[in-house]
Order: sequence, then C-alpha cells, then structure tokens
Amino acid sequence: MRHKSSTTNKILSLTRLTAIFLLLVATLSASADELGDQFSATLKQAEAGSASAQYKIGQYYELGIGTKSDKAKAFEWYKKSAENNSAEGQYQVGYAHYWGKQAEKDYELAIEWFMKAAENGYQPAASYIAKMYKLGQGVDKDPALASEWEQKAREDTAFTLSDDVPEVEIQE
Repeated sequence: MRHKSSTTNKILSLTRLTAIFLLLVATLSASADELGDQFSATLKQAEAGSASAQYKIGQYYELGIGTKSDKAKAFEWYKKSAENNSAEGQYQVGYAHYWGKQAEKDYELAIEWFMKAAENGYQPAASYIAKMYKLGQGVDKDPALASEWEQKAREDTAFTLSDDVPEVEIQE
C-alpha cells in the first residue's frame, strides 16, 4: 500500500515539475522585453477577471518570469484564480495551506481547497485528499475514504505512465 501512495506522489511531483519545465521552456526562447510584455498583457487579463490569466500570473510571480519572483504575490494570484473557480488555482491554494508555504499551515483549509480542485476535475488533488483521510489531517481519519481517493488518484494518473509513452526502437 505504501508503494502505491509513494508512486502516486512521485507522479504528482513529476506532473508539477513537467508543467513548470514546459512553462520555462516556452519562455526561454523569448527575450527579457518579450517576457515583460507577455507578463503585462497577461496581468491586464488577470485584472479583468480571467481565472486562467490569474493562475498564469501566479506562476509568473512564483518562477520570476517577466517579473521579479515574489512568492507572496504568487499566492495572492493563485487565490484569486481559485476564488474564480480555477481548479489549478484551487489546488495551489490547498498545497500552500497543506505545507505552510506562502500561506498559514492549515489542514482544514487545505482539504477544502483540494476538494474544490478535485470537484472541478483537477485530479492531482485526489492524492492529497487520500493522504489527509489516511492520516486524519483536517478531517477525521477514515481508511475507507482514504482508499477511495487513492483509487481515484491511481486511475486518474495511470495514463501518465502507460498510454502517453511512445515505444522507442533502439537501433544498434
């Protein structure tokens, strides 16, 4: 059982790292001026209420893309996107509260945001929900619910390891 949870956590970490990597690769080809222009244009959309732009501004602040890195501002924008029903933003707010990074450590708030993210289709939240039910973090310990959420996490991340990986022929 521990192996499965560990595998799911590794997949989630890999998913997060892949998303960050792809964002960084997309920005490497752009000049500093282009990044600043991209940041400014996205900021205008975010200020106008676009949840996806708000989430992206959070990423820009977190990673220092087109602007100075600022974790507090990143969290503010993630929270705005979360309140605007962005599943990714909801996950980020849950993550921040779970680990106590960028926000006060608060398991009850963490599971609340993870649940919203999962309800909105952001499946990486399922692994945290399972862990929290298993350990009784922010909720009563419930092995049955933990097992259900572990299953959801495995089902939803299983494609990452099998379906999307092309076979590669090795020529000698």
